[in-house]
Amino acid sequence: EEAAAEEETKNIKSYVLNERSYKIHEPSCYSVEIMAEHNKRYVEADLQDLLDMGYDRCGNCYPN
Repeated sequence: EEAAAEEETKNIKSYVLNERSYKIHEPSCYSVEIMAEHNKRYVEADLQDLLDMGYDRCGNCYPN
């Protein structure tokens, strides 16, 4: 029941991860356009979960 309550507080959004630089991007970010296709990973996730996994925000779009 606690886990279910925790899931409700998550803010799930679409992001594009760069698996080489470990950066999180908004899908509309310019950096995504120039990123090598093999480094891109499209996810639906909670930003804090991604930060906890070691990813960092892009300096251009600074997702929130």
